[in-house]
Amino acid sequence: MDNPLLNLDMLADIYSSNELLKLLKKYHSCMQIDLQQLKCFLDESAWLSVKQQSHKLKGVNSYFGAHKMIELLVKLEHATQSADKSSAIEIFGDIINCWQHVEEQLKNLFLNNNL
Repeated sequence: MDNPLLNLDMLADIYSSNELLKLLKKYHSCMQIDLQQLKCFLDESAWLSVKQQSHKLKGVNSYFGAHKMIELLVKLEHATQSADKSSAIEIFGDIINCWQHVEEQLKNLFLNNNL
């Protein structure tokens, strides 16, 4: 993916490089846990929990300007309304794919300390 999936411009204006790096590391570790939890909710067809977790993750991702993640989480939230498990699982796959690209971008930021 050529275009960045995170937009850190606003955060870079507010936080020092070290503070931003700490925030990004926390975002990375929390997202991994939250996505695992979301998968468990999907596996259990716990639609209210999927909806709540998706809503929570939209807020987290908006803070980091992860607009593609937000778009996919909105789709997942909508899929919970009809309890369409096959669509929800497909959308979750897209979320994981997008997250892998976000992780790639984060790893490049961490390695290059390019903040």
